[in-house]
Amino acid sequence: MRFVIGFICCFLIFSCSSKDVPQTESVFPVIASTATPRETPLLELECENITGILGSAYIDFDAKTVLYFYDKPDASQKPAQTLRFYEDTALKMYSFRAEGEKSYFELNPEMHKLDYFLFDLAVKSRRNGWLEVIVGEQKNETLWLKESKAVQFKDWLRDMKESFAVGRRDSKANPLRAEPNTNAKEINFAGYDCFKVKDMKRDWIRVELQNHCSEASEQSVSGWLRWRDENGCLLITVFPFA
Repeated sequence: MRFVIGFICCFLIFSCSSKDVPQTESVFPVIASTATPRETPLLELECENITGILGSAYIDFDAKTVLYFYDKPDASQKPAQTLRFYEDTALKMYSFRAEGEKSYFELNPEMHKLDYFLFDLAVKSRRNGWLEVIVGEQKNETLWLKESKAVQFKDWLRDMKESFAVGRRDSKANPLRAEPNTNAKEINFAGYDCFKVKDMKRDWIRVELQNHCSEASEQSVSGWLRWRDENGCLLITVFPFA
């Protein structure tokens, strides 16, 4: 997903990679929160607001993949944008060309990790095999993409479960707890976050510590973390790869 890539190179727990580095379906409640509203946000970090985002559209691409984006979920009309993937022999990786009368912020190679075969777009709605994906920088510009073998929808839980690990953006403000509520007992854990997601309950995820990160503690730890707050701000970082 777009909002997780920026943190990957700088997060300490992953030093194993680098020491310096016509009806919309909702998979789960998008805005519902189990937390009591607070006067101040849980995080003082810049809020990455994910309100209304159901999950991601993941693209399984190769040198022959062509994606057609439409203004409406109707393949009989002319595509608003077409992406043609190809193999860049000079860079020894895949890239793509955008064809259309207008350029879109999220539909350019620099916004994706193509060298890791990662191309994903945030999904606002899902309707009869179509995904409404965000293509604008301010998240208010969308196009429609047809689901297929190459275009797969992943809700938040599936995306987290299939990731390498997740970590908290602020461990002090978001402690590990025994139960999925803010009054539950805190679990004593002072190691590096390298969590595997096991389950989800509204704004909470049940996690277990895994030891395949080089600086992860060799201990057995499990509990519940908040993954978004009552304002829709993302409280975790999802790491798709090591």
